Parts: sequence; structure tokens; C-alpha cells
Amino acid sequence: MHSPDGRRRSKKNGDPASVVSVVDTVHAKLRNEILQGQQRPGSPLSVSSTAARLEVSAVPVREALRRLEGERLVKFEANVGAIVAPISFEDLRDVYETRKIVEAAAVKIAVETNAISHSRLRGVIARMSEAYIQLDHDAAYLLHREFHHLIVDIQAQPRLHAMALSLLEASDRYLRLAPGLPDEASVLVELHTAISDAILASDAQAAHDAVVRNMNYSLDRLEFRNFTHNFPSVP
Repeated sequence: MHSPDGRRRSKKNGDPASVVSVVDTVHAKLRNEILQGQQRPGSPLSVSSTAARLEVSAVPVREALRRLEGERLVKFEANVGAIVAPISFEDLRDVYETRKIVEAAAVKIAVETNAISHSRLRGVIARMSEAYIQLDHDAAYLLHREFHHLIVDIQAQPRLHAMALSLLEASDRYLRLAPGLPDEASVLVELHTAISDAILASDAQAAHDAVVRNMNYSLDRLEFRNFTHNFPSVP
């Protein structure tokens, strides 16, 4: 049920109606579709068809698209409207070169402030390594995402934390569009284990350096993968 101000009202466990923003819901849905490759780079995002598909009015769709534009996931083109932002090697390099600086700094601070749960880290790295070795790409992707979210979890510096998460999600799009190759599994396990070992040893500088090596390797390998095979509209 929607109220006149464009917000959905719902009830949970008999409590008074809580208010959930329709814009937030639409934004989250479209963002997830783009990051997971369900919405192809360069494809149009019609306000009317999106509103009909999600069963909402045009107003929250327009606002959600503007938010996604600010996140560089959507572009507005004259006489076309909103489209899913194209991917490019230039953007890929920009994401990873920036991520290398921000994530390495975030990890170093996280180690220095003991912000990372060692027990949780051990569990994630073990499961992720197993998924890579078994070539279980879906599980490896999810655990890889969990690993990197965990190592930048520095709530004491919320702006740096937010920047690191934003860059992680920008790189997720490329990882989803270009799944890992079989010959990369052992190297990826080694690179992430080096990060984990440094964190567990409370060696902030070693953790910083291990993240930089991981970013350099990932950028180098991603640039050689074929993004255009499944996405012919990508320049």
C-alpha cells in the first residue's frame, strides 16, 4: 500500500505500520540487476516500462535512476533517456587504481585498530579458497565479496568505509561480467591468503602491500578478459 507521499506502508509482527521508501526499494532492485549483469551495459531503462514491471509509479523510478546516475551505474542521453552505463577498460582501470589506494589504506587502518574479526576472517578465507579450488564460481564470487567487505569494515572512519564499499561494488560489476578463469584459482587463493595472513599477524603494512598486489593482479587479468562476448552492445 502506498501513501500520498510516495512511500510504501507495511506492518510487521503486529507492530504499527512501518514506512519503507519506494524509491529505496526501486533503487536497490535496479542497482542489483545492473551489478549482477541482468541489465546489460548500454541497454535502455525506460521509466514507464520499469515502473510497470516493478508495479510502482514513475516518480520513484525517476528518483532511483538519478541516484544510480550519481553512482555512475546509469547515464542519461539526449533523445534516449536513461541507459545502463557502458563498461570500458578506462572505467575498469579507474575503479581498480582508485580501489588500490582506498582499500589498501582502509585495510591498514583496520589492522591497526583491530577492527577485523579474526575468527570470521579465518572462516571466510577457508571457504573462499575451497570454492576457488573447486571452480565454484558462484560461491567464490559471494565469498570473495564477503572477504573484501570484511577487511574494510572500519566503522570508526565512516567516509573511508563508504568509499571502499562503493569501489568494491563498482568492481563487482566487472567481476560478474567476466567470471574467473580456471588457471587463476591457485593464484587468487595465494593472493587472498597473503592478505589474510598479514591481518592475522597484525602486520598492517604487510596487509596494505598484499592488497596492492591483489589489485594489480586483478586489474591485469580483467583487462585481458573478453567483456564483449556476451555483451555485444558494449564499446
